[in-house]
Amino acid sequence: MCVEYSNDGKLVICGCTNGRVFLLSNTGSTSISAHVEDVNCLAFSPDGKYFASGGKDRTIKVWSIATKKAMKLLKGHEGPVWGLSYAPNGKYLASCGNDGNV
Repeated sequence: MCVEYSNDGKLVICGCTNGRVFLLSNTGSTSISAHVEDVNCLAFSPDGKYFASGGKDRTIKVWSIATKKAMKLLKGHEGPVWGLSYAPNGKYLASCGNDGNV
């Protein structure tokens, strides 16, 4: 499991071992089927419009917070994805995985 606060503190995202991501705010919650296996890591974009999720299924997905839909599917890791971080300008997303790649 993993959890992240948005930069403005208005949203919390939680990743679960069943592949689901929960978006929580003071107005309610939403559940998204994000990955086919565990969600290992999450990151909010600096502008707060997107979040990324990384999973045991070796994929990274970039999600729109407004639509709750995946915008991009990124593949390339040969093992589970364990860490995600956006660059301060939001133009880049770094990832690291069990395969030793960044």
